[in-house]
Amino acid sequence: MYHINTLTATFILEIAPEIIEKGYLYIAQPPLYMIEVKGKKIFLHDQKDYFKYINKKIFRKFQLSTDGGETILSKSEVFKLLNRFELIIRYLEEISTECSITDDFLEEVILNYKKPVKKFAKIMKRKFPDINMSMDEETGIISLNGLHKNKYHSLDIDEVFLENIKFIESLYDELNVGYIYYKTIDSDKFKKGTAGFVLNFIEKEVTPRHRTRFKGLGEMQSADLWDSTMNPETRSIIQFKTDDIQNAHEYFGQFMSDKKHQVLKRKKYMVDMAKQFNFDDIIEG
Repeated sequence: MYHINTLTATFILEIAPEIIEKGYLYIAQPPLYMIEVKGKKIFLHDQKDYFKYINKKIFRKFQLSTDGGETILSKSEVFKLLNRFELIIRYLEEISTECSITDDFLEEVILNYKKPVKKFAKIMKRKFPDINMSMDEETGIISLNGLHKNKYHSLDIDEVFLENIKFIESLYDELNVGYIYYKTIDSDKFKKGTAGFVLNFIEKEVTPRHRTRFKGLGEMQSADLWDSTMNPETRSIIQFKTDDIQNAHEYFGQFMSDKKHQVLKRKKYMVDMAKQFNFDDIIEG
């Protein structure tokens, strides 16, 4: 959605900047999700709205903890975990698909491979009894091979693998959460699982059966498009306006132009901003 808005705004800025300058341009906010509950349709505009909705459901059914149940996580803490682990789970799925292994196996490897070899082997054998582990004495590369969930797994913890999991490891380090304890409200005993597994499992448990995730307006029924995006009484729109049209030209030129000097400026900007990146800006912003 955002890239289409950017392209449209760039086009209008080039051919009719007065439309933007006078405040005549508005951006409609179509929903990302539609949830049907008891015949009623609920539209959620972005991932943040969706997690807020899911968060309420989680607290009606589950309790979560990171210290064995001594302290129950608050709604804001679970909300932050859901946001961050959505990204972690996405990367776990990409890497596990590339390596032809399952997500739960990959997550256990990431969380435990830095432990002493004997301890790591013991953990993996306990959780994956049909997976065998060996280590090359010359290279120090650990290999894991065997069956799990009726699928043959073969993984070498080498330089390529370690490079691939760097980003996921940075997120785990930032969260300082590897395992989560969870239980239903009416249960007395907490269960333990990797954070990615637990949050993914709980989200699926509380996700409404009738949920639609839109990839674009073309997937929406005309009635839903009207109710969620076009109806003046219920729609959400953002005014696109600037008091400095010349600055807007320069700004959009830096990010949208294919001229060499603008490309170099864009690259420098992205590198500089990456150094200041804070995941909380995405969650809370």
